[in-house]
Amino acid sequence: MLSSRLVAVLIVATIACAHRTRIESVPSGASVYVANTFVGTTPLLYSTPATELRDDVPIRVERPGHMPVQDTLKTGIQAKRIVGGVFTLGLVPLFKWPRTYEPVHRFSLRPLSKEEALADLDARRTSQRLTEDEYRALRLEILKRP
Repeated sequence: MLSSRLVAVLIVATIACAHRTRIESVPSGASVYVANTFVGTTPLLYSTPATELRDDVPIRVERPGHMPVQDTLKTGIQAKRIVGGVFTLGLVPLFKWPRTYEPVHRFSLRPLSKEEALADLDARRTSQRLTEDEYRALRLEILKRP
């Protein structure tokens, strides 16, 4: 009876654990897409259930006027969790798996050149994501840049 309760508690605890990483960008305020799903704007704390932790999850970070960055969320073995497992006789790994996301993912976004910004603006106009007035105002702003 006691062993079945213990097994049930361990299963629930293991399933309930989440893996987190902080996603940052320079400049901040960039849109973040994980596996092509919008998850928020930087800086943000991204979390996933333990059952969904995978290596090489695709991430895209983008901000208007900057070149988008495509990468993957990195995972790794956290030494602190292994040490904790040794000192707690294996209890820590039951609740906090040794493999998890790296604590922080930082992305630097490069500003688009005038030519790249104008091409991007034309593409947004062609796909009808901008009105004619928005297009003219943004184009003038780009052309005024040094």
